[in-house]
Amino acid sequence: MAKAHRMVAGSPDDGRCWLVLGRVLELEGVPHLALRAYRTGLVRLGSATFTWAPWFVWGALARALVQVDGHRPVEEFVARLDEVESTEGAWHGVKDAFYRVDPVRYERFLKGGLAHPGSRALVTAALDRLAARQARASSRRR
Repeated sequence: MAKAHRMVAGSPDDGRCWLVLGRVLELEGVPHLALRAYRTGLVRLGSATFTWAPWFVWGALARALVQVDGHRPVEEFVARLDEVESTEGAWHGVKDAFYRVDPVRYERFLKGGLAHPGSRALVTAALDRLAARQARASSRRR
């Protein structure tokens, strides 16, 4: 958490730093402060790019878009994918953000990613893995 606070202190106008702080606060179990950081981050994103953003920043963006009212999470996330050559890190971030805690939301993001040409193969493979997981879980319940 200290590192995230230092990032914000060093670059208070960089929305990406605020998104990281929000994700860290969320993982630390302080959702009301996480939401405040997410709101600030989205407001301060401006023209900031995600060109070199690591997967954790992408996951924080996805979580923020879902939690802050007034956003279209999947559409806004997928629109940012045009900024990067490889979308692998972005989809790793989405998986980290939702796979275990909200698989339905994870699937929604993945399906939205099918429309992005640079993501289609990665997203299709992830959807196949998710379907296999759901099938295994369903067969265990029987």
